Amino acid sequence: MTLRQLLWMAEGQSRERWTHTSIICALIANAHRDPKKHRPFKPEDFNPCIDRRERSHRTNREAGGAIEVNPQTVSIMRAAFTGRSPEHRPVAPTSPRKGL
Repeated sequence: MTLRQLLWMAEGQSRERWTHTSIICALIANAHRDPKKHRPFKPEDFNPCIDRRERSHRTNREAGGAIEVNPQTVSIMRAAFTGRSPEHRPVAPTSPRKGL
């Protein structure tokens, strides 16, 4: 491996560790914040690996991007990830098969 490849690997590992750490920091900060005084924290608020331009771009892109979880959105997500139509529901077998 070249020195450049080793540097890329080390930077990638550092970014991955900071991503993990920033998620935990946001979780703890949100658990202890006053919802009337402060907006919810995001992991990007604690991650030093994300520069300001990328952080503001993500904020603009994700504005209002929360998805409400309800039966309709769950069926849409299920269809997207399984490739089945939302109306398709697997039928449970009525009795176990013998002889298999």
